[in-house]
Amino acid sequence: MHFFIHNSFQAEDIILSRPIIETIRTNFPSISITLECIETNLYLWKDLGLPIKIYEGIEYSRTELTPNCPKDAIFINIGFGVYQDIFIKYGMSYENQICAFNRQMEMYNLHHVYQLSLPQNIPMIKFYYREEVSGIGKNSIFIENKNEYLFRASKDFPQLIFYCTSKPHFTAPNIIDCSRYNLLELSVIGNKCIGFITKGSGINAATLTETNRYKPRCILKWKSSIKSWHDNNTPVVYSHTYEHLKFFLEQIYKTLHDNEADIQLHSSFSSRCKFLKYKSEIDECSGYLHKNGYVSHNLSCKDWDLAHILSDLSDGNFLDMGSSDSYILKNVVIKNINGEKFGIDLRPPDFPINGVKYIIGDLMNTTFPDNYFSNITCLSVIEHEVDFDKFASEITRLLMVGGKLYLTFDYWMPKITPNIKLYGLAWNILDKSETEMLIKICEKHQLYLVDEVDWSLGEAVIREGYYSPASGINYTFGMLVFKKKRI
Repeated sequence: MHFFIHNSFQAEDIILSRPIIETIRTNFPSISITLECIETNLYLWKDLGLPIKIYEGIEYSRTELTPNCPKDAIFINIGFGVYQDIFIKYGMSYENQICAFNRQMEMYNLHHVYQLSLPQNIPMIKFYYREEVSGIGKNSIFIENKNEYLFRASKDFPQLIFYCTSKPHFTAPNIIDCSRYNLLELSVIGNKCIGFITKGSGINAATLTETNRYKPRCILKWKSSIKSWHDNNTPVVYSHTYEHLKFFLEQIYKTLHDNEADIQLHSSFSSRCKFLKYKSEIDECSGYLHKNGYVSHNLSCKDWDLAHILSDLSDGNFLDMGSSDSYILKNVVIKNINGEKFGIDLRPPDFPINGVKYIIGDLMNTTFPDNYFSNITCLSVIEHEVDFDKFASEITRLLMVGGKLYLTFDYWMPKITPNIKLYGLAWNILDKSETEMLIKICEKHQLYLVDEVDWSLGEAVIREGYYSPASGINYTFGMLVFKKKRI
């Protein structure tokens, strides 16, 4: 079977049709697919790796075959204007695409074979275009600036940096001209920004990525009653006056300021690759958790892990590996990290947390999508029969470029070999040579430490009478934080 998928509408239509193309490919892997669009939008589909035909026309909204379509192919038009009743009801949304596809399958009498259902969470846009962008700070706003509000916003919010998609008609220290970039490049820039001000165009569509699913978004002077790619988890603000826009920016700045205050409280936590040296560090970390409204671990020694990680975490999809009783997940929910939250373990959670999705499975062979997570934690797990090479390979697959892995483990020098099992698994307390081997394996998979390792040790904090699970076994905790670099 051959599907010939057509869309000759504008750039936003082409971008927003990517999820339905991906869904068709995933649900019907035996189907061969050819795409058709106008030449100026060709680059917005090229990274999908499918054959593309150029359509000599524009905004074709019928369901009869175009001249490029083979007679034996199934012609599918996924432009948003194909069925007016569907468009009036659903607008430029994923629901529109699902309904339009299913109706065309009925037209071919194939609806019993090829039928799509609406998922719980609408898919966002996923580009396979890779480009790193540096220098974009955490106070950056992405703005489609063909509007009269840019000058006032730049003056009223000097603390924010405005990345402008069109060449501004004036200059200001907090205005960056991004007019030279195409929509793929603008999407990469948008992934680094904390909020969006757009007009619902192709520029808006290019920023509707999974990374940005939960970020605040304002669409200015939207004239239609139809919503654009509406996600119930993150309602879009439709603004018609500068006062509305100003309030939107005030809320972003307040959140940014609150988060900065939280991090500044614990500048002493700046080093991320080190070892727990003294019990007083645990007391300091417990105090940090309590002051900021977080939940302390039932084993208070584990507060050392939690405080260091929570003070560093950024927004984005989050995964905890080894999550049967995950205090990091409890606190990520409390911290209100924007993004989907997952836990994976060999057994179900002891007490499921609202807002977290749990997977029972092997952390070295998961079913999550590629480049899906901004942050992954794996706390006191690596020492229990985990193959370092398989683990690092899977982490690299799961992390987006620039994403972080937070890893903690039991450690001591010289080497200790406890002859007991924990959680039914062998227990290996790492020493320096094993830790160095772990670091080299991670580097082989493009995972690099964010800091130099401070190899110095203090006392064996975890000891008999203070949380050690075995008599005479005294050790401490180690922490390494890796960042995924470009492959």
